[in-house]
This record gives sequence, structure tokens and C-alpha cells, in this order.
Amino acid sequence: MNDLTIKGATEICSITVPNIVGDFVEGKKSILAQQIEKVHGEKLKVVNQAVNMNRNRFKNLIDIIRADDGKGIV
Repeated sequence: MNDLTIKGATEICSITVPNIVGDFVEGKKSILAQQIEKVHGEKLKVVNQAVNMNRNRFKNLIDIIRADDGKGIV
């Protein structure tokens, strides 16, 4: 998780979201839970609950990672 960088930004629902790259699948963009919170107007707790309720839809270290340690656990 040492190679994360921001390369530009994308506008989603009038909210500017930084493009985070590195340590992910090549050519794929990522978004932080805090950014999803802003886009959807929900509390971070609600975003994390929704992700956790749908964990079977995500692949560890591909679809979802933990930004602080990269172990793929939310």
C-alpha cells in the first residue's frame, strides 16, 4: 500500500473525487468510502454497513481493500 498516488480528479454528482491509483488492478480507478459518503449523502457508518452487507459481491484486494493496511478487510 505504499504506492498510492492521486492523478487528477473525476466529477461525480457535482462532487470532485480524486483519482487514486497504485496497488490496484492496472487501469482501474478507485474511490474511498469517505468519497462514497459525500456522493450519496450518507453517513460513513451507513456506507460501511452497505459494503459489509454485500461482501459476497466483492473480491478481496481487487474490488475492496482497506486503505490503512491493504489487507482487504473493511
